[in-house]
Amino acid sequence: SCNGNTKLKKALLKKVRISAEKSLELFGDLPAEETAKIIPTKAEAFEVTKLKGSRVGFYTYKDVPVFIDVNGKGNIIPTVFGMWLCPAQMLVLTVDNGAFPHILNGADLMAPGVQLKLEDFPDFDADQPIGIAVPCGKVIAVGYTLMSSESLKKNGKTGKLVRVEHYLGDHLFLHAWKTSPSPHCSLPEDLEHLQELLNLPARAAIASELVEEEEEQKEEPQEELPAEDEQKDENNDQEEEEDEEQLPEVREKLSMEELLKMSFLQGLKASISSDDLPIIGSVFYSLHMQPNRPRGYKLDIKRSSYKKLVRFLQAMARDELITIKPLPKGEVQILTINEEHADYVEFAPYKTEASKKKASESSNSKKSNADDKSFRITKLLRPTADLFPVFSEIIEGAQKTQLYTRKEAVDTLWKYVALKECSKAGNRKVELDTALSRGAFRKQKKEGEIVTKEELATRFVAALQENYEISRDGVISVVKGCLEPIISREERRGGHKYVTRVKGLETYLLEPKDIAKELRKKFAASATVSDLPMGKGKGGAAPQEVVIQGKMNHQIKDYLCKQYEIPGKNIELFSK
Repeated sequence: SCNGNTKLKKALLKKVRISAEKSLELFGDLPAEETAKIIPTKAEAFEVTKLKGSRVGFYTYKDVPVFIDVNGKGNIIPTVFGMWLCPAQMLVLTVDNGAFPHILNGADLMAPGVQLKLEDFPDFDADQPIGIAVPCGKVIAVGYTLMSSESLKKNGKTGKLVRVEHYLGDHLFLHAWKTSPSPHCSLPEDLEHLQELLNLPARAAIASELVEEEEEQKEEPQEELPAEDEQKDENNDQEEEEDEEQLPEVREKLSMEELLKMSFLQGLKASISSDDLPIIGSVFYSLHMQPNRPRGYKLDIKRSSYKKLVRFLQAMARDELITIKPLPKGEVQILTINEEHADYVEFAPYKTEASKKKASESSNSKKSNADDKSFRITKLLRPTADLFPVFSEIIEGAQKTQLYTRKEAVDTLWKYVALKECSKAGNRKVELDTALSRGAFRKQKKEGEIVTKEELATRFVAALQENYEISRDGVISVVKGCLEPIISREERRGGHKYVTRVKGLETYLLEPKDIAKELRKKFAASATVSDLPMGKGKGGAAPQEVVIQGKMNHQIKDYLCKQYEIPGKNIELFSK
C-alpha cells in the first residue's frame, strides 16, 4: 500500500534531474527528446509516492513509475517501466534463459548467468546502477553491482554480481499493474508470455485517451482502394486461409492432461530447436507450451492431476520422451528430446493460439514493411577431412566444401549409423567405426567402443567446422570460423570530450560510409570514416570504422538492431 501522491515543485523536479545525472553515468549524454519521456520540463504530472512502512519511494510521470528511491536518500535508479521507455539511460547486462526465472523470484544475479565471455564484460564500478535484461533485450530487473568489472575479471566470472532492488512482479510492479491506467505499465510484446508465468491479476483499464483515439479511428472513413489493390488483398487473404487449412483445428473436448500432452508435443515438434537445449522446464512451459496450446483452450497445470509442472515433466521423462536433470528449488532442466519416440513420430501439428497471431503479424509486416531491409544469419557446418567419408557415403556427389545446417548434418549421421549397422533399431547405444572414432572423437575413443546417441551427436556436431551465411537484400556472404561481432567503443579525446568508434560493419553487409551518413543525420553529430590497419598477407579492401562524436554506444546499438535487424548479441560495447 502507498501513501498519497505528492506533486513536485519545479525546484524539486530539478533536483530529481540532477540526481539522475549523478547516479546514472549515461543519463547526461541522452538527447532531450529521450529524457523527456521520463522527466518533464514542467512539474505537472510528475509525482512522488512513498510506500507505507518503508523509506522506499518512487517517482511517477503520467501515471508511470519511472524512478525508484530504494533507501529514501535521493539515490534514484530507473524502474523497469522507465527502462522500457528509455533503455539507454544506464548500463544493461543480458542474462541467459537459465538465470532469468531466478531473477523473477527475487534472487540476486550471479556472474555465471550473464551472456558474456569474461573478456567481453563492459567496464563498471562497484555499487553502480545496472539493468538486467532477457535475451530479447527487454529489462526485467534493476539493481546495483556488488563488484567492479576489474574484480570480476580477477575472480573469473564467479560470485554474486548484482544486488537486485526491483524486478518484474515485485510489489512496485504489481502496484502499477493494478492501478495505473497508462498503457506503458503493460508488458511489452516481447514479454507478454510471462504474464501467466508470473500469475499477474487482471490489468487496469487502459487510459480513456486511447479509447477515444480508437473511437475516432472507427469513425474515420476508410480510404477506398483501387480495384487492382482490392483484388490483390483478396488473393492474399485466400492464400492465408489455404495455409491455415493445411493444419487441423482441435474441436473435441479435452481433459487438462490431454491438453498438456498435446501442447508439450506441439512445442517439441513445431517450436523448440536443438540449439535451445538444454532449457529450464518453466521457461519451456512459458515459451513453447503456452503459445502452442490448441485454439480456444487454456493451460492450467494446477487443474490437472499433476498439480505441478515438475511432476508433468517427470512423467514425460519416465515415458522416455525427454531426458531431464533436477535443479535447485524444485526446478528441472530438459536436456534432450527423443525424436524416435512413437508419440513424437505420430504426432501431427494442429492450429494453435499463437499461429493466428503470427499469421496476422506476418501479413501486416508484409504490407506495411515491404521496403524493410531483410537480413538473416544462418549457422552452417562444413565436414572436416576425417568426417567427409560419413557425408560422401550418404549424399551422392557430396563436395568437401559443401555446407549443411545442423539438422541436415545430424540426419546424415543417423543415416550413416543405420547404413553401417552401428546401432540396432530402438537402441540408444552406438558402436563406433573408424570414421566416427577418428572424426567425432579425435581418436579419444577407439573403434568398437560403445557410446550413447546423445554423446555421439554432440561430439559429431562439435567436430564440424562452423560457418555463417549472412544475407541482406539478396546479397549473400559466407564467413568461415567464428562470427566476429560489431565493436562499438567509447574513447575519451581530451577533457570531457568523447568519440565512439564502430568497426566490423562489413561482416554484416553494411557499408561504413552509408552508416556514417545515417548516424550523422539521426543524432546530429559529426561522423567520419577511416581505414583500419590490415594484417600481414591480407589482400582486398582495407576494413573501415565509423567515428562519431559523443558517447553513443547504446544509441548506435539500438539503431543497428532496429534499422538493420542486427541481433543484440552480435554487437559488443566497450568504454575507456
